Amino acid sequence: PLFSPTGMGMIAIPREDAQDRMMQWVCSVNLVSALLLSGVAGSALAPLDVAAMDPADATLGNVFNAVTAANLAITTCNTLFTVYVMMSLTGETQSSVLRVVASSGCLILYEVSTMFVSVLLLVMCAIQMWLRCTGWFREGIVCIIAIIFMVFTYHFNFLVLTRMFPVSGIHWSKFTFGFVSRGMMEAAQRQSVSKIMEAGAVHGEEVVRAAIEGLPELSPD
Repeated sequence: PLFSPTGMGMIAIPREDAQDRMMQWVCSVNLVSALLLSGVAGSALAPLDVAAMDPADATLGNVFNAVTAANLAITTCNTLFTVYVMMSLTGETQSSVLRVVASSGCLILYEVSTMFVSVLLLVMCAIQMWLRCTGWFREGIVCIIAIIFMVFTYHFNFLVLTRMFPVSGIHWSKFTFGFVSRGMMEAAQRQSVSKIMEAGAVHGEEVVRAAIEGLPELSPD
């Protein structure tokens, strides 16, 4: 099953805070999606006229239009459906919100999509630079975009997540690189034990045991 890294991390949240935390989470995804939507909408609604382009660049032009259309579709759906999630969340009570938190893993689609469409936006930028620049600037600018993305991705996965949020790091590292470092795994196990103990103190051991029953064990595989 797919579990949201953020959703799993909310196991120890007190009942009275759960609704606000969930709302903050969904609002963050909605805001990022809306900003990306505003950035890509112009290019998607005014695509490149491939027929008027140099035949040597026609393939890249078609790829740009396809990537742009996919980006617009994903960001539109992400923005729209996270709004519906927020609207539904406002109707939950303190008695029912824990069920929502326990089931929040299904929101991973919206969470992961924000990263995916950000990558697509960088691809769009790289294609535009390639089409509009000349000489070594073509390769140079594309390489700069790729290097900046890899540096930030490495820093986030192996420094920020490993040291600050190792439980979330397990999911993002598997998704991004296909493996989890031993240091991150050990840190996640320590943090998970601490959170489960805290959740037991907040909600009661029986409630926690029922909530985590059947969850997969932490494993680098």
